[in-house]
Amino acid sequence: MKRIIAYALCLLVVALSGACSTPGGRIETVSEASQPLEPELEPASWQQKTDPVTLSMAATNVWLDTDGQFPLWAEDEVSRRITDLTGVKLNIIMGNEVSVGQGILNVILASNDFPDLLFVHQDKEVIQLSDRSYSQPLDELAAQYCPDFWDSLDPLEILNNQQADGHVYTFRKGYMTQEAYDDPTIVLQPPRTLTLRRDLLEKLGRNMPQSIEELEELLRLVKDQGQALGVSYPLRQYAVTASPIAEWMGVRRYLTWDGEAGSVRTPLRDPGWLAYFQLMNRWYRDGLLVLPEMEVCWRSDLGIPWAYGTEDTPGPSSFYLGTTGMEFATATETRASSNEALYVMRKKTGPEDEAFPYALVEEPLTYEGEILLQAADQQVALADDTAISRGRGGLFITNGCLKPERAILFMQFLKGREGAQLVSWGVEGLHYDRDDEGHIVYREDYRNPESYINEDIHTLREHGIGYWNWMDNGWVEGKLASSPVSYYTNQDALEMRAMKIRAGQNYKAYAAKNKSPVFHFAEPTFGTEAYTAYIQLQDEWYHGVWELVHAPSEEAVAEGWEKLMRDMTTAGLDNLEEEMTVRFKDALARYQAAGYFTEIQDGT
Repeated sequence: MKRIIAYALCLLVVALSGACSTPGGRIETVSEASQPLEPELEPASWQQKTDPVTLSMAATNVWLDTDGQFPLWAEDEVSRRITDLTGVKLNIIMGNEVSVGQGILNVILASNDFPDLLFVHQDKEVIQLSDRSYSQPLDELAAQYCPDFWDSLDPLEILNNQQADGHVYTFRKGYMTQEAYDDPTIVLQPPRTLTLRRDLLEKLGRNMPQSIEELEELLRLVKDQGQALGVSYPLRQYAVTASPIAEWMGVRRYLTWDGEAGSVRTPLRDPGWLAYFQLMNRWYRDGLLVLPEMEVCWRSDLGIPWAYGTEDTPGPSSFYLGTTGMEFATATETRASSNEALYVMRKKTGPEDEAFPYALVEEPLTYEGEILLQAADQQVALADDTAISRGRGGLFITNGCLKPERAILFMQFLKGREGAQLVSWGVEGLHYDRDDEGHIVYREDYRNPESYINEDIHTLREHGIGYWNWMDNGWVEGKLASSPVSYYTNQDALEMRAMKIRAGQNYKAYAAKNKSPVFHFAEPTFGTEAYTAYIQLQDEWYHGVWELVHAPSEEAVAEGWEKLMRDMTTAGLDNLEEEMTVRFKDALARYQAAGYFTEIQDGT
């Protein structure tokens, strides 16, 4: 009724203002073409049905612990407002009702008692549930109850989640939408970073290097003056390949298509590795590079190199502990973020106003006079782990759902901008405000304490902010990740964050040129024989390249690389790539039918 009254008033105003006097005194009506009316937008489907309803749900990212650290549904302002807006109250089945040790999905499958909604983290569980046997197709529900939901989605995101039967059962979290790519303020986090001691650069009278050749010259200068500078290691790397230098030299660290051979190629045999390993070998032999004096600690069960150590093979934390400040340059991967705290903080032995000593290399270094950076976004969901891509989970409407029409409307709310902002950011004016440039800045009660220097640790979830995030919106997530302040207060963390944002903007520009998520479908599924074979091949490869860097000469590196490639073939790399190629072609046909990636041609 309010909309009707407002619309009538609008027409009255237009009618009264539509007449004006011409210079000759004649009354002239302004045409509709010259004074167009703003079209009235229809409310989204979820807004049209908000009567109270209760949906049962099980979720792996909800902790109903007894110490009150995390809220229950409707105990925080975020979940209360979600219920107020949608009418949906969630009865979350977790805690004592489902054993975390056994796994939510295993317990549900064993009991055959499915809740209305089910969120799972692991990609293998996402794949398992993406089937009519367990879940209801979202595309069919949307067509029946909220076609505007489907029309509002990134078409490529729909394809990324479409199964072989043509249906979509969930949207994996973490996808960077085209809208996010088009927004210059949103960043794509570089998977590997290099930091330098800029306080030592100033002492040496040098600027940040612009090329790998300049970096090498700088490392040699630091080595020569190391004692006077108080530096023991010119360059410390988290692992043999845990460095952006390889990408800057042109190495492609992702799946590629060999059109001439008509085959998918893994990064294990990229020819650019040889020059990189020879360079690292020279730096190692000349005392410029220090690596862990151990073989690579590879968690084959997780597919993550250097995730953890054992008593016999210490992990990266043991490697870094006690050595902070002893190196001039440090290279690492994003999965080592927990170790960043060891070298991000400035030394507190000096005056409190001592300048932050670290600088991130924000732009790709040139190699042999060219920018050769190889970056790519091949994920259906931007994964935390880059060894074998894995998403961040997905939300399903199960076959046990008795109110699928409300469940799909609830999903529409969560996925849309209004719902995603509430879930991910909290309540504007209560939890956060916007600065002059529109960046999200959390209010004092919701910021990290000054002592929090690690970006992975924050207090927002205790207030329900980002806690109920079972679906996400790429633009909304990107805006939060790109806020220079967000919920941080520690000045060192803020300064490093600003550098990472600038580096992420530069990296995104290159990844945007190679945005081909179809390669995700070529990768083997967790738990399959092909997956196990890929892990074993990577395990052998990482051990092999560790030995290459420690070889007695560059000639020995070349010989060792050729042997490693032969060993990879013997170990089944060709067969694995053939399997990947079959899966890739199946997925490619679906994408090309929709007009995507038509430039990829089979040359066989």
